[in-house]
Amino acid sequence: MKRKTDFSKLPIGTKVWNFIDGAGYISNIKLSNDYPIMITFENGDQNTYHIDGREDKDDINPLLFLQKFEVPDIAFEVPKPDLKIDDKIMVRLVNGEWYFRHFKMWDGEKVVAWDYGRDSFTAESVDDISWWSHYRLPTEEELNN
Repeated sequence: MKRKTDFSKLPIGTKVWNFIDGAGYISNIKLSNDYPIMITFENGDQNTYHIDGREDKDDINPLLFLQKFEVPDIAFEVPKPDLKIDDKIMVRLVNGEWYFRHFKMWDGEKVVAWDYGRDSFTAESVDDISWWSHYRLPTEEELNN
């Protein structure tokens, strides 16, 4: 269920918040305008919004809120690749050449892959691995070469 607040029904002076400007308050409501809700922020900036808190009619979600909240740290974490040990991947360092490797693990920031085309069955040592800043799945053409 999508929750919507009708900011035009709130009194002038109601405290609001958005991610860009922080805290502010409803300073004016002009229902005859396309953007009837005027917000004055604590930093002095002013902006207008639709009655549902969207800054632009094409926005999917509102930018204006009645409560301050923090974006959870997980929103900034690099997602782990959906790979199994020994899956075929292409790896490279920043702007470098792509190399064919087999996936070993994800260390939280980088992909770890077996060196020189080895995999978990053919690696001669646990040290036969490298860390890579970029990875992608190989194309059909790369798999067939």
